[in-house]
Amino acid sequence: MTAEAAGPDAVPTAFPPGPKGRGLRHLRERLADDAGFLMRLHAAHGGFVSLDMAVMKLCVAFDPELIQQILVTRRGSFEKGPAYKRSNTLSTPTMLTGDGVEHRRRRKLAQPAFHRRALVGYAEQMIEEAAALQRDWADGKVVDVLAEMQRVTLGIAAAAFFGRDAHVGTGVVKAALDGLFWGFKLTVLPFGRLLVKLPLPRNLRARRAFAALDAVIYRIIGKARDESAERTDLISLLVRAKDEEDGHRPLDDLEVRDEAYIILMAGHETTATGLTWSFHHLGRNPAVRERLEREVDAVLGGRTPRLEDVERLPYTQAVLDEALRLCPPIYLLGRRATEDCVIGDYLIPKGTVVQVCLLPAQHDAGHFPEPERFRPERWLEPAAAGRPKFAYFPFGGGDRICIGGAFARMEMTLILASVVQRWRLEAVSRAPVEIESGVTYAPRGGLPMRLVARDQASPRSPATRSPASDAMS
Repeated sequence: MTAEAAGPDAVPTAFPPGPKGRGLRHLRERLADDAGFLMRLHAAHGGFVSLDMAVMKLCVAFDPELIQQILVTRRGSFEKGPAYKRSNTLSTPTMLTGDGVEHRRRRKLAQPAFHRRALVGYAEQMIEEAAALQRDWADGKVVDVLAEMQRVTLGIAAAAFFGRDAHVGTGVVKAALDGLFWGFKLTVLPFGRLLVKLPLPRNLRARRAFAALDAVIYRIIGKARDESAERTDLISLLVRAKDEEDGHRPLDDLEVRDEAYIILMAGHETTATGLTWSFHHLGRNPAVRERLEREVDAVLGGRTPRLEDVERLPYTQAVLDEALRLCPPIYLLGRRATEDCVIGDYLIPKGTVVQVCLLPAQHDAGHFPEPERFRPERWLEPAAAGRPKFAYFPFGGGDRICIGGAFARMEMTLILASVVQRWRLEAVSRAPVEIESGVTYAPRGGLPMRLVARDQASPRSPATRSPASDAMS
C-alpha cells in the first residue's frame, strides 16, 4: 500500500513487515534458490517486505508503485546497491556502479556507442555470427540452447566490442566474465571481500583471465588513441568519446577498461538467457511457434535478415517481450538509502539496502490476464487499463535504464529470426525446468533441446505441448 492510499495523516513506521530473525537461514535459502525464496516472501508478506540477512537487514519491494518511487520519484534518496560496488575486479565507478555526477558523466560519454549509427555496424556482426552458429547444427542433434546462445552472443560481443582485427577468442572473454560473476557471488557472503583475495583455485583462474582480457583491451585502447585510423568498435568509441556540451573529461584508460567489463557482462549473459527462454517457450507452444514462422517467412522470404527487418517483425519482438515477462534474466535490482526517506507507508533509514524484484508484478493476473500462459499477442494489444509502468521493466527504469537496451533488442530479434527461418527447437523433456538465480534467472545446468530442420518438420510435433501449457513446466 502506498502512502497516498493511506492518507495524509498516516505515520510512517520504521520497516515493512516480514519474517523475524533467521538471518543465516535466509542467506542459505537465497543462495540455494533466490528467485523462489523471494516469490514465497512476497506471497507471505505482501508488496514491501523486510528481512534479516546474516550481517544486515534489508527491504525488498515487489509492488510496482513502490518500485517506481524507489527508481524514479525518490531516486535522489538512493545510490546503487552494495553488491557491485564491492567488486575487487572494477577499480573505478562505472555506469553500473557509479552514482550522481559520475554516473551521468560516464553514461553521457558512452551514449554515442549505442546510437543508431553505431547499431548499423553491430547489426552486420550479429547477422554473421547468427549464421555461423548454425553451420555445425544438424537435424536431430540435441544441443544445450543456453550454451549455444552464450556462444553466439559472445561472438557478437567480441566482434562489436573489440573489432574484428583484434582476433579476440571467445574463450578469453568467457573466462573473464566467469571470473567476474564469481567475484560478484562472493560479495554476498559474510567475509566475501576477504574470500575473493585468497589464493583459491577459482580466484587464481579469474585473475589469469582478467590479465588476458586486460591485455586485449589495453592493446585496442592504444590503437584507438591514434585517431588517424577509423575504428567503430565499442572500446574505440569509448576511448574517443567527448562531451563538448557539459565539458565532462574523457574516459581514461582504466575507466574504459572497467566500462568494457560491465558492458560485456550486462550485454552478453542477459541476452543469451533471454533468447534461451524464448526458445524454451516456443518449444512448448506450437501455435505460437507456427505464427512466428509465418511472420519470419513472409518478411524475409528466405533471405538473410537485415537491420531494417527488425521493425518489420512485430510478432518476433512480442515473443521476446513475453519470454522476458515470464523469465526476466535480471529479476532483482539493488539500491542503498543515502538518507532517511519515506517509501509507501514506511520510513526507510539511511544506509538500508532496498532491493526491487520484477517477478511478482510480471506474473500478476491484475496486470497480465492468464499470467502463466505464454501469449505474445498481449504485446500487440492495448495495455491493460491501469497497468503500472513498473509492472514490466526488463531493461530497468529511470535514469538507470539499460543503455544497451536497443542493442540487446536488435540482437535478440535478429538471432531469433535467423534461427526460426531454418530450425525448430523441440523440448526433449516434459520435466519442469529448474531455475538458477544466483546472478541471472536462467535454466539450471543449461537447456537441452532437439534441432529439427524446418524442411523436415511436421506441422505439429508430438513432443510439444499446447499453447496453454504452464510457463515453467
